[in-house]
Amino acid sequence: MKAIVQDKYGSPDVLELREIDQPVVKDDDVLVRVHAASVNPADWHLLTGTPYVARMASGLRKPKVQIPGLDMAGRVEAVGGNVTQFRPGDEVFGQNASAYAEYVCVQALFVVRKPANLSFAQAAAVPVVGLTAYQAIVAGEGRRAASATAAIAAPTRPGTTFRPATGRSTSRAANGCWASRSTASDPAVLTW
Repeated sequence: MKAIVQDKYGSPDVLELREIDQPVVKDDDVLVRVHAASVNPADWHLLTGTPYVARMASGLRKPKVQIPGLDMAGRVEAVGGNVTQFRPGDEVFGQNASAYAEYVCVQALFVVRKPANLSFAQAAAVPVVGLTAYQAIVAGEGRRAASATAAIAAPTRPGTTFRPATGRSTSRAANGCWASRSTASDPAVLTW
């Protein structure tokens, strides 16, 4: 199979397309044929090895994981003996440490079924940024006062309309994002 491989830290010039062995499915894993993978700031940090303190986890002199990429979406090709929630042919998305490859072997715990109304590319863009948003908004609920507000923003595209629910204030920032403010008991929802 083909994969993007990184032997050292640096600019995107250190990435190489190589032919490597297909991963072997373990008992708690699913083998996914990758249809889309996203790139986000975490991938950049892992590529460049910065900030340097992060290298304590990712490898001091070179990356521990040679295939970069964290987020992916694709179709299940095979399942391990302990996996009951997925079958070959299921469309899934999730997080994996080696997403820039034709196939990834990922623990079933780290993938979910892809909603039918999302493309593979849209689903692949969700895991890291979605978890970050969840942690910032939902997981922090207990630390905020009931009257506190949260802002959620999404980049707009040509022809995109932001339709907030009644009672919410919205504004368009200079960077082309719409933001909706909401009380902690009434979370904001983005629709476009």
